[in-house]
Amino acid sequence: MTHEIIIAGFGGQGIMLMGKLLAMAGMMDEKNVTWFPSYGAEMRGGTANCTVIISERAIGSPIVSRPWAAIVMNQPSMERFAPRVRPNGLLLINASLINDTSSHREDIEILSLPITDTADKLGSVKVANIIALSAFCAKTNTVSQGSLEKALEEILSSNKKKDLVEINRKAVLAGREMVSVN
Repeated sequence: MTHEIIIAGFGGQGIMLMGKLLAMAGMMDEKNVTWFPSYGAEMRGGTANCTVIISERAIGSPIVSRPWAAIVMNQPSMERFAPRVRPNGLLLINASLINDTSSHREDIEILSLPITDTADKLGSVKVANIIALSAFCAKTNTVSQGSLEKALEEILSSNKKKDLVEINRKAVLAGREMVSVN
């Protein structure tokens, strides 16, 4: 099975990290992966998105125009990418920052979660990306939760951000729990 995912939001929300983590976890699950970043003109505060493809087969191109799933972290990303999700796909919405949760699509599954609000309750809105990614993985089983956690630990330890490991572990659990409740 091939999963094509677009992850989008403002620069500074950790969009690229989400894509890297998903791709790394896919590799740890011994799948073929691509990760393709796209930055807006501005870095922090501008738009950012990336595509990730995870497949058991060889991947011919990293370009994704009609993804199976989209994770959107802000309103502009919702407006841009929700229409592109294939029928029977999944749209995960950060309801904390997106006012209009109706994508006007009845042919896809919409999972609307208060991601940024949950991150704030954990103590840092900076982990909203990890909550969203964990919720997505728990919902779809695109990659295993174990591989996601290993990838997160590896990236944080390689970036000399070991002090962030614990709050990110809590974020992984929070994302998983949000899906089990819905």
